[in-house]
Amino acid sequence: MHAKIRRNEMLGSINLFIVVLGIILFSGFLAAWFSHKWDD
Repeated sequence: MHAKIRRNEMLGSINLFIVVLGIILFSGFLAAWFSHKWDD
């Protein structure tokens, strides 16, 4: 029982990490795209 709860917490933290990483990458991509767009 405890192991199952612990595993779910680990999966949740991994999902959170992936979401945060995705947001950082996406915002960085948007910033680069907009700055490139403004250069033209």
